[in-house]
Amino acid sequence: LAQKDARDSSYYYLNNAHGDVVGLIDAAGSMVNRYQYDVFGNTVESQEQVHNRFKYAGEQFDQVTGQYYLRARFYNPVIGRFTQEDTYRGDGLNLYSYVKNNPVNYYDPSGYSSVCSNKSNPIGEFSRENLLKEPSFKKTMKPILAKHGLTVKEFNKLRRTPTHMLTDSQAEKLRKIREEIPLSEDTVMQKILTKEQGENYKWPTVQGYVTRAQDTTNLNTPRRVYNELRLDYKGTQFSKKDDCVIAIRFRASELDKIHIPFGGINEKGMAKMKGTVMEGSPFTGNGFTQANNAVIPEYKIFNDKPVYLTDEAEMYKIYADGSEELYKVFDEELDMFVEI
Repeated sequence: LAQKDARDSSYYYLNNAHGDVVGLIDAAGSMVNRYQYDVFGNTVESQEQVHNRFKYAGEQFDQVTGQYYLRARFYNPVIGRFTQEDTYRGDGLNLYSYVKNNPVNYYDPSGYSSVCSNKSNPIGEFSRENLLKEPSFKKTMKPILAKHGLTVKEFNKLRRTPTHMLTDSQAEKLRKIREEIPLSEDTVMQKILTKEQGENYKWPTVQGYVTRAQDTTNLNTPRRVYNELRLDYKGTQFSKKDDCVIAIRFRASELDKIHIPFGGINEKGMAKMKGTVMEGSPFTGNGFTQANNAVIPEYKIFNDKPVYLTDEAEMYKIYADGSEELYKVFDEELDMFVEI
């Protein structure tokens, strides 16, 4: 990475394994800036010949406030805490904590969730930090809702209402909102499996309920996955206490097989949504999971028409400590996932 000043002089960043900017060199290779930090990001030593705002963990430092800008929130290295609450109220009690109080092994690229900084683990194309580059529906939904005359509060109330209890106009409004969420062949999708299912996965296809991966980046622990994807359905093999779940991430290359599951828990609900899918609770039938702390559009791939995987597909382990690990990659020649 490089920066240019007003005189068109180029400078190049030097980073350590944690992602901290530890120096800048000029085009001749001479060190012009040098930095050292403590584990929480306080600057211990600084020698600067040129202006630079990217420092600890490669993030922007605001010299006026003494805080780092992490997009969703500001982080204060002096107290080792965020200065705003976590907007996702998941399984953590401290809404201001930074990377589980473990900045040696983790960093936070978004202000929402921690990512393992152990660079010895291979990073896949569909890693969480890459998925964060695409906006979730929750981040982009306000103008869509406003177009249909709804506030976020009104929308959340509607999407939590069983479809058979909606008025015709409410059902139509929900359907139109859901249909505006974009899906293309380049979209990365995600399918969740239990640890055991992932270990024994022998198929070259994916079926069942899936989501856009960009809508689930905050679901960084098995408990959050369980709660917000509502994996508490009858006969579930998942548990809040799982130490690991598996995520298959793949391109939506066969769009005609990926459907919005409009319907309900009974025939009246199906009729209201003009859908064909009837499932037991917690199925909503409005195209969104019945999440409390997230807004997650869901899709269904029917069992008789599965989506075939390509070489791009990856399988990740999501752990209870919030980290993830690239576990397997799909090999088209072998027609199966291969452990790395």
